[in-house]
Amino acid sequence: MNVERLAIAPVKGMRLVGADELQIDANGARGDRAFCVVDAATKLQLTTRTPRLLQVEPHWDGTTLTLRFPDGREVSEEPSRGARATTGNYSNRPIHGRLVGGALSDAVAEHLGRDVRLFARDAGERLADDAPVSLMSGASLTALAPALDGSVPD
Repeated sequence: MNVERLAIAPVKGMRLVGADELQIDANGARGDRAFCVVDAATKLQLTTRTPRLLQVEPHWDGTTLTLRFPDGREVSEEPSRGARATTGNYSNRPIHGRLVGGALSDAVAEHLGRDVRLFARDAGERLADDAPVSLMSGASLTALAPALDGSVPD
């Protein structure tokens, strides 16, 4: 098997970030979906209903989270983990963690124009939808091309 590209999403729903290598455990790639965005009722904000999330490029080094917004502005700090909370994935599987306060959540709320906060999942929890790791072959990407106006996704 030849792996051509690796990527993670440090914040679920935001842009993918390339990686040179991944450490994989039972919960998936370390750093992948370490955070998500929730509303005031701790409901997970889905990209399909919140497409502006894809405009934000996150970087997570395990200590500091940096968010780069489309206007070039960056917000970077150690996430301030606050109150315990629970959200749910697409199938409402409970995911436990903590709400994140501070400049990071404020910047995401400002970008989306509504009351949202970052949510940091607890260790041992996973925000992945179905399985901890997804692999996509080149042949599968090529097979998707007709449904995508003939262009092969990268």
